[in-house]
Amino acid sequence: MTITQERTDLSDVESDDATAWRGSAVSAPIVGHAHGTADGRKLIRHYAREVAALLAQQETAAPSMGTAPATSVAAEVLAACSGVEGGGADRWLDENNARTELPRIGWCVGLADVLAAAYAGDLHADTSGIVRRREGLGRRVRAVLVELLASGGYIAVPRPGRRGPVTVTPDGVTAHRWCSAAPDLLHTDERAAHQARVWLHHTSRTSKQTARDRARRLTPLPHGAEEKRRRAAQMRQVEQWAKEMQATRERLDSEQAERDAQAEQERAAEWARIQQQAEERQAAEDDRRDDGLVMSEHGPEEIIMGSGKRRVSVERINPSIWHATTHGAVYVVSQEGGEGWPWLVITPNNTRIDICSVINDAPYAASVRDIVRDHADAMERGETFPEWTPPEETGQSQSRLAAIGESNADGQTAHEPEPFGAGHEDADRTVTTAEPGACDGYGCTATGQRWKVAYLPTSLLCAVHAARWARVPVAGLPAAAGLPKVGKAYSSAAPARAVALDLNGSQWVAECDRHGPVPRGLNKFGDAVADVAAVYVYGNEQAAIDAVRLHLDAHARKDADVMTPEDIEAAQALNFSRDQCRTLGWIRDGKVGETAYGFTAYDIRPDRADVAKRIRNSLVPCLWAAGFVKALAVAPGAREFRLTDEGAHALRMWSNAMRISAVTEPEKDTRHPAVKNSPYPLLSAGKTWPGEQQKAQAAANAEQAAREQAAALRVAQEKVAADRAATPTADELAVMEALNTDGLDADAAAVLSAAYIGHVVTRHRPGATSVRLDENAGQDNRRVTRTYNINCVEKPITPAADEVLSVVSANLTDATAERWHALCTSVDERYGVYRLDLTAAINAGTTMCALLGGTIDLVSRSRDGGTS
Repeated sequence: MTITQERTDLSDVESDDATAWRGSAVSAPIVGHAHGTADGRKLIRHYAREVAALLAQQETAAPSMGTAPATSVAAEVLAACSGVEGGGADRWLDENNARTELPRIGWCVGLADVLAAAYAGDLHADTSGIVRRREGLGRRVRAVLVELLASGGYIAVPRPGRRGPVTVTPDGVTAHRWCSAAPDLLHTDERAAHQARVWLHHTSRTSKQTARDRARRLTPLPHGAEEKRRRAAQMRQVEQWAKEMQATRERLDSEQAERDAQAEQERAAEWARIQQQAEERQAAEDDRRDDGLVMSEHGPEEIIMGSGKRRVSVERINPSIWHATTHGAVYVVSQEGGEGWPWLVITPNNTRIDICSVINDAPYAASVRDIVRDHADAMERGETFPEWTPPEETGQSQSRLAAIGESNADGQTAHEPEPFGAGHEDADRTVTTAEPGACDGYGCTATGQRWKVAYLPTSLLCAVHAARWARVPVAGLPAAAGLPKVGKAYSSAAPARAVALDLNGSQWVAECDRHGPVPRGLNKFGDAVADVAAVYVYGNEQAAIDAVRLHLDAHARKDADVMTPEDIEAAQALNFSRDQCRTLGWIRDGKVGETAYGFTAYDIRPDRADVAKRIRNSLVPCLWAAGFVKALAVAPGAREFRLTDEGAHALRMWSNAMRISAVTEPEKDTRHPAVKNSPYPLLSAGKTWPGEQQKAQAAANAEQAAREQAAALRVAQEKVAADRAATPTADELAVMEALNTDGLDADAAAVLSAAYIGHVVTRHRPGATSVRLDENAGQDNRRVTRTYNINCVEKPITPAADEVLSVVSANLTDATAERWHALCTSVDERYGVYRLDLTAAINAGTTMCALLGGTIDLVSRSRDGGTS
């Protein structure tokens, strides 16, 4: 702002020479804004001193000018500034601030007019929230302008439901002075003012949409009370966020410390488990070493010591298959029946020869070597080695064996069968008393003969456990299911497995047999790869087993959609187009209907509601003619569609074929062979099936009758409820009678009044649980205005209940407020709102009636005694 721009305010204290001299003066900026008379006067004095200094400098620079002395001009300026009255300074300050702030904050003439009316006290708000120029029937003020002024903190509007004048805040008074001082700076229409506010908020850090949203509210007055209040609230919120952030950081640190400790414990446990596995693996490896081998410079060599032993190498292939190799011949040790079945030793020509012992759920290497050596030695000598035969079936065992102690047809007593793999000397032990710890420590307390089984690590089994575990046929007991015989189908090994890369078991890989003629390894994503370098190496066996399990799960998911070649050919014969498949899916979900306007699919979008799509008139009839769809008449002129069994089967088969990419969708619809003899009658052509209209009309009539019956029942129930509401209950009459008792104190009257309100409200609205009491005509007069149910649904009180309650006073005064507080769920003393619990009020009224009844009896008895 230049000196010449201030000539309007100081021209009355300047001479013509000073004015002419100041025309070419240098502009002097004024920094900052002032709000208030004191700040304005201080700013004017500072400005006058700067003017005097500039005049003195000008006089020194040009002494030959024929102007008044600078000292006299400065004196005049200072005298004029010191003599300015408070009103003139305020007007100058308001005009200065208005010219600086009004164009930026975006005010229009309408806002200034509404603010001026509020400043004059002409705006009043009624209970419905409508603001008028005068109280009563004055002209309404636009709600948008009132909301804008209230959003910026310039006016204060009464709360909803209350009436009163619209007052002006201190910021509103200042803004009114600015508008009065510079009315030419106000925008003529609201659109221009809104655009100015948009440009105010549209910065490099905010988007245009955010600026539009903020422009719907007025900004507070710069450096005003509302802005200070908002900044204080923001600072309080920031402080609260800082406290919460510190608490969250501490909680996260403690959780991280717990996780670190737990991870350390898990690592220690994992390391202990790895060490234990290494020790067990080393022990097993030591056990597999052949006693007949010595180490030489050329590696292990077989020697003959005494009778000599054949070299047998035992190797674990997977959890259910082991290999025993001797001189190139591979014997398979397999647990064919799965977990819990014995381990069979099978020769290279697929002959089962014997069952080996088990240790730690794995074949015992020494037992396997002995069986393999015996078989190999017998083959070298040309002898016949006996094959292993499974136990006989249950029916054969029970038919061949008789019960112990019973006689057969020849009169001879049957003997206990000899256990499999047991000697006669081991089967004659008899237990006469219970022996805890028998049967391998399983706590068996059975008495009787004990059996010894050679291929189990335990011995001396009772009859029950021998039949169950060792598969020994015992008379009178069901024999266990035998192993499958040669040639029968049996459970095969899993196609994927974990394989160790070294003898120490420090590196493991996962491989699968279902991806080619040879097993393929899995990469780190669980996919089979042909490149050996891409196979992922795991650090322990459990990680490789987990990868195998995930890979097998993927195979299982794919196997769920496996189709036979016949199914694929049937799906290819269907050859549904995309529109046909989609229409069948909509019909399966019950979303397709037909009217006189054609076929329509309703609610077809899962992300949007009420989205419909028209279907071609030739699409559904072709599917109906092929037998995939059936039509249902639901109302006159309306049909719905459902899938037939053939249609559901065809859609399911086509979906599976599409899922495995066995078929492709054609571009055009496929015409399937028709199974219907008659053409489809289109409702859009005005055609129907014989009797369709009658059936649909009958269904519509039945539905209308059901609706009328429900309406009649509802009317009857409403009538019964009205009769019940019109008849006071016995408890209500008792409370009313107690209220009319003479000499009733204030507390008792308050309790009885609350109970009376509860009885009346529950009689007219049975589902009510609480009511709201507001101020009425006076401060100590309350009336029920709202009722609430158990779900806090608010409803206005019924007119009948309001009429009944208006006769009796609520007796809610300052003296009885404490008594009312005990019966209310919430109390707002500021606005005089009470929330009365009806159940508590009714129970308190019942108790008070009982107390008053006893007191009245005692008083009547005392009066009778005094009279007599």
